[in-house]
Amino acid sequence: MCFCCQKPMPKQENLPPLPGGIPYAKSQKCGICSRFFCHLLWKCDKPSCLGCLNEFKDIKLYNNCLDGIILNNKYESQILKNYLNDKDWSIQDLLSKCLEKLDSKSYTTTDLVLYPELNSNFILCNGCALKNLKELAFQFRRDIPRAELPAAVTSRADCHWGKNCRTQTNPTNPHHASRYNHVCEQIRFR
Repeated sequence: MCFCCQKPMPKQENLPPLPGGIPYAKSQKCGICSRFFCHLLWKCDKPSCLGCLNEFKDIKLYNNCLDGIILNNKYESQILKNYLNDKDWSIQDLLSKCLEKLDSKSYTTTDLVLYPELNSNFILCNGCALKNLKELAFQFRRDIPRAELPAAVTSRADCHWGKNCRTQTNPTNPHHASRYNHVCEQIRFR
């Protein structure tokens, strides 16, 4: 059963070989969450599906994924969105640049611990791709040269909780997210 469209899928042994030699087990399930999807067997026909399972480099994401891409912090995410807009880059461009760094081992994700083969060719679902892109986008945002960011962004002091701060996403204190930089490591109370 496809996790995305909820339609039945054939058993692997009843299928002819795939072109390109991708094993059926890999072509039907996410390499991280192990949920099954039909997209690589035939295009998923759920209207809102952009391709529920694909190689990481070929995953399609909606632009609204950028809204909370940095630590679920709308302010830090807006800084990245503004930077991408200034460069005329889309979320797909961000994905490509992050995957270049992942493939070169400059960037890492928490899933690399269990899946050391995770790279741009790894087959995964949209949900797992977005989770990993969020971690990669944090590193991308951290690596943007200060000279390429507005003074209002670079003049903020680092929050002493850094990326682990719980207040940055608290709806009752939205000013904390804008007053302090959270694209940094925790410096106190470790």
